[in-house]
Amino acid sequence: MEWLAAYDDAKVAKEIIIAISNIVDEGNFYAREAGLEFMAMDESRVAMVILNMPATLFQKYDFEPPDGKETIVMGINFSELKKIIQRAKSKDSVIFSLKKERDRFFFTVTFYRGTLEERSLQRSFALPLIEIPEEKIPIKELQYDVSIEFAPASALGEIISDASVIGEDLRIITNASKKELKFVVESDTGGFYEYLAPLDREETIVEFNVKNDAESLYSIDFLKKFMRASRVSEMVRLEYSKNMPLKLTFMIGGGVELSYLLAPRIV
Repeated sequence: MEWLAAYDDAKVAKEIIIAISNIVDEGNFYAREAGLEFMAMDESRVAMVILNMPATLFQKYDFEPPDGKETIVMGINFSELKKIIQRAKSKDSVIFSLKKERDRFFFTVTFYRGTLEERSLQRSFALPLIEIPEEKIPIKELQYDVSIEFAPASALGEIISDASVIGEDLRIITNASKKELKFVVESDTGGFYEYLAPLDREETIVEFNVKNDAESLYSIDFLKKFMRASRVSEMVRLEYSKNMPLKLTFMIGGGVELSYLLAPRIV
């Protein structure tokens, strides 16, 4: 059983792992011939994170699963992995790999400079794999009434940061006939925040599809954690319907997608 994935931008990898660790403490990476995947829910069962990194993204991708298997499952403590990945420097590349030492498998992280063939300043860290039950999370393809893409992704992050000054829950309202999107927050003391975006004129909205009016309420705390991914994302797609889970999908480049699902507040 062998697996290795070399990525030329450790900074991007760092932000992806931190964005995951903000939601879950541990979970399984799934290495397949097509690439690296991750899916897990937070402890409260309110939020889910999904990662897809295609094999074509990596400078080098070696994959040799156990006999009769199509997947290598790697249980990771993300609190520990976060400490390691934060040691990445701005010019580093990174290799993720699976290694066996002393009859035990380890998830290894190797930072280096230069080419893959002629590495310098090479530093390696290893975490023992942990046994995490493989949870079968049924993800049906949700049909949303509202889909809006923001570029840069940080534009949505600014709206959420502004909203967090006033309250804890963000109400998202879309009017199909007026082609308007509103973000509204009310505080316990009567404070109020509103951001109104005309969908066909807002410069940070690059594409939208609104089938029906929609209004729903979501936790700002979780949304702020999700927006960590905006640091390395070219664009983010927001999808939701009335009283349905909100979906945020960050497009990070090279075919990488980091998605979050967040259950609505039912009031």
